Amino acid sequence: MSGAIAEASAALVALLREGLPDQPVMLSPAEGAEGVSLRLLHLRPDGRLANRTLGFDPAGTRAAPAELGLELIYLLTAEHGEALVAQQALGAALGVLHGTPLLQTPGGARLRLAILSAPLAEMVMTWTALRETLRCGALISISGLELAVASPAAPGAPVVSERR
Repeated sequence: MSGAIAEASAALVALLREGLPDQPVMLSPAEGAEGVSLRLLHLRPDGRLANRTLGFDPAGTRAAPAELGLELIYLLTAEHGEALVAQQALGAALGVLHGTPLLQTPGGARLRLAILSAPLAEMVMTWTALRETLRCGALISISGLELAVASPAAPGAPVVSERR
């Protein structure tokens, strides 16, 4: 099983913790916790990694299955009892992310990081789905993630039957 998704999330949290040393940074925070929080909302195929050619050996046999390319969508928010403090933390976090277009994971994967534009209606639907009060936040995209796909079982000998 691939740990690439967890590795990407850990790298994003580490980036924010390094860039915001005075702010707690949480992944899926507990109710009432204060600080910058990230929630992994959605996974979708990364179109830039789709339909790549497969690896073949010289005999023309498929040597390895293509990796599954994914884009991860996170919800970034700042939680605090005082609205202005939360807004300052959110702005600082967005500044760190904007200044880091490439994110490297401990495993060596180089991922693209982007702040997404989301209409207010989409954000309202997100908070409704989370069953939480609407708050200011931003959607963050990490793309270029490749999940290794397990090799299919080697085909057995063909079935040969005799007709009688």
